[in-house]
Amino acid sequence: LSTTDSNDVSQIRFSTDDSNWSSAENYSPIKSYTLASDGTKAVYVQFADSAGNWSSSYSDSITLDTISPLVSSATSTTADGYYISGSAIDVTVNFSEPVSTNGLTITLSTGVTVTTGALSNVTTWSGTYTVGAGNASSDLTINSIAGTIVDLAGNSTTNPTVPSGQNISDSRNIIVDTTSPTITNAT
Repeated sequence: LSTTDSNDVSQIRFSTDDSNWSSAENYSPIKSYTLASDGTKAVYVQFADSAGNWSSSYSDSITLDTISPLVSSATSTTADGYYISGSAIDVTVNFSEPVSTNGLTITLSTGVTVTTGALSNVTTWSGTYTVGAGNASSDLTINSIAGTIVDLAGNSTTNPTVPSGQNISDSRNIIVDTTSPTITNAT
């Protein structure tokens, strides 16, 4: 905070509505001010000189974000059905807000991992899982996610989880079957 006045600025006060002001206090160019809750807030300030004259209001918007980012869901654009070795299956992870990461390792119910690589300010990531020999799952799902996601405010979540009822298997019936049929009896 800075101001100039021929009579020297001596006091300062704050408001969140430009109407109800905090008690006047000695002017300082640095001030801690506690906001009540997360979100974008307007903060107003007025300055008083040594003669007691208050300035007009000045304001700025401040976004307070203390909530860590989350995985909101996991989905797939791949159609329901059976998939064999060599098949390409879309895996999509949705986040609660824009996130960045150095990379995530996603473990699928087949035991295979898919990696994202570095991400920057994304709300969705999509990648391709290519079914390999020996892979199997009766209903493809994400078992775990390893890594750290960070939102624009610097809040982080390590090893985020997919919420119950929001995994791939909750909206799709993707069956991975790479086992060839065997003949048990031939006559």
